[in-house]
Amino acid sequence: MKHRSYRYEKILERLIGAVEMDIYRHGDRLPSVRQLMATEGASQSTAVRVLVELEARGLAYSRERSGFFVRRPAGSKKRSLEPAMLDIPRPTESSQGPHPVDVHHLIQDLFKAFRTSDLLAFGAAEVAKNLLPTAELTEAMKRAVRVHGPSIYKTSDPHGVPELRRAVAAFLQRRGLLVSETDVLITAGETDAMAIALRALTRPGDAVAVESPTFFGILQEIQEAGLHVIEIATHPTTGIDVDELIRAADDNKVQAVVLNPTFENPFGCCMEPYALRAITDAMNQRSIPVIEDDVYSDLNFRNKPVKALASFDFYGNTVYCGSFSKILSPGLRVGWCVPGKHADVVKDIQLRRPTAVSTLSQYTLVEYLNGRRYAKHCSRLSDLFLRQRDQVRKLIKDTFPIGSTATNPEGGFLFWIEIPPPFDAMEFYRRALKLGISIAPGPIFSVSNRFDHCFRLSVGAKLTPEIRNAIRKLGKLAEEIVREMATSPCRDAKG
Repeated sequence: MKHRSYRYEKILERLIGAVEMDIYRHGDRLPSVRQLMATEGASQSTAVRVLVELEARGLAYSRERSGFFVRRPAGSKKRSLEPAMLDIPRPTESSQGPHPVDVHHLIQDLFKAFRTSDLLAFGAAEVAKNLLPTAELTEAMKRAVRVHGPSIYKTSDPHGVPELRRAVAAFLQRRGLLVSETDVLITAGETDAMAIALRALTRPGDAVAVESPTFFGILQEIQEAGLHVIEIATHPTTGIDVDELIRAADDNKVQAVVLNPTFENPFGCCMEPYALRAITDAMNQRSIPVIEDDVYSDLNFRNKPVKALASFDFYGNTVYCGSFSKILSPGLRVGWCVPGKHADVVKDIQLRRPTAVSTLSQYTLVEYLNGRRYAKHCSRLSDLFLRQRDQVRKLIKDTFPIGSTATNPEGGFLFWIEIPPPFDAMEFYRRALKLGISIAPGPIFSVSNRFDHCFRLSVGAKLTPEIRNAIRKLGKLAEEIVREMATSPCRDAKG
């Protein structure tokens, strides 16, 4: 069933038709967002989505501060529905009301596969060990022992050592957050921060709204908290559908919203400031807290910093969670939480948690963050992953079944791939393991039995011949599964 938010498709088709009939010719300026809002009665998010979709299909291009313009190859008689390289997936749809969460068995199987030492782990959203600043972190740890020796062996503040809280507060200024050290709580990783926030703001049986698809680690924490999930329609380029989120908040008793708006896992999309502002305004009006998940914002392909959703929330209704673990070292297990006006209840929950943050890890980060080491490290990673992005997408286009689509991430190193049916992502996952390759199958990113034709590919390593060959093997395997399922007698019998 299509929801009203997909009215944008009607506007989209009208514009495509206008291009096809030469009402708009190559180089012509398309209607602006404001013009579409006035003439079509569309919301701002819908108008932006229409123009972004035209660009994704290769029918338009944008100029900074000038708008969108028609793109048609010289001499072409008919517009192409395919972009120059590889189409992006279509937007997802919202679920029909809240669903219980049951992802533990799938995730446990996935993590078991990740621990296999000789596996090419495209399933784990991690940066390759040889790209981590291990030597610099080791030196920082040695300095931490020399400088903070006595403090390392004492029981630290359960909310984090003051020096690291101060460093994180200064660090978050680049995300538009003006906070002090007392506003920052240090946690045992970003997952711990999310778990604390969920337990502080909800009660078992409550419903929370999430993007669709959403990171399975978040779903796991939601299941642990005994909550239900409402999956909200999400666009692979512009992020969660704001209109649909507001509709869900009004139609259901949503207790909290959990979002990953900056380089979302698994889409890699980044929400625009107007959309972030619209979400904070709408949720504040409804007294619904937002939990913001942010671990990839420093792997940024844009030429400008991106602001956190929390930076648009002047009422402190957003609990902002982040971590250094994904980019620096998973073993550090240091994250943070900026709870805003929910500080008292969040602190109380943290005090009752059994997890503790290593004092040595905290002081190691204090020393490492002193200077420009972190900024340079993130810049090197961002440059690498941006250079590789088109190469990965070309490998997908060249080796996967015709009609396959893949996201075009604006940051990070994750790709969401959809294979045209018939396809079984779980069978693909199991057979890929036999080839010595792991992927993250689509069904673990949902609670409502969707995405069985999708999977996430994590390329957090240099694109070596071995990595390229592994992606080609996956493409060949996908072809085999599509071919087998298309000719399956069971399929014929069902048809």
